[in-house]
Amino acid sequence: MSAILQNIQIQGKERSQAGFQTLLQVCGASLFMVLCSQIRIDLSFTPVPLTLQTLAVLLIGANLGSRNGALAILLYLAQILVGLPVLSGGISDPFVMMGPKGGFILGWCLQAWLMGWAVENITYSRAMALFAGGVIACTVQMALGLIVLAQFVGWSAVWVMGLFPFLPGEILKILIVCQCRKMSVPRNFVL
Repeated sequence: MSAILQNIQIQGKERSQAGFQTLLQVCGASLFMVLCSQIRIDLSFTPVPLTLQTLAVLLIGANLGSRNGALAILLYLAQILVGLPVLSGGISDPFVMMGPKGGFILGWCLQAWLMGWAVENITYSRAMALFAGGVIACTVQMALGLIVLAQFVGWSAVWVMGLFPFLPGEILKILIVCQCRKMSVPRNFVL
């Protein structure tokens, strides 16, 4: 009987350590998102700046998986909602999600989840999982962003203001994520 109790205690400690490690990963990923948001290039013809936030979202999803990646982005969104200066350029604006950038920002959670899902479930090729996951995740996030942006600038202007200037950067970010994961994950790694 004491061996069973000892085994239960050991499993409880392992779960507690794993939970703490997950908490640290989610919090660290949220801070990584804050850091990447500080790199910003404003474009004169659109309210949406070029940032490294989508690169951070893709890396978070690819490395933490669907559940924890989405949790990290939800934590970042919570920081925005309470008014912390975590948006691009150190801006604090809890109402940003109700403006022209709102769809892009809300899309990050789904983007991280989709990227993580692809890494977890596409098993025949890690490179294909990363690339396909990145393309699908970025497409969904951009679509949500364009839908909201169009409500402010109209559908005729949304393509020039919210899509075309960002496509080369999105493709580059996907390729960077593929390369980073290729360098950091052992060949026999199973997520």
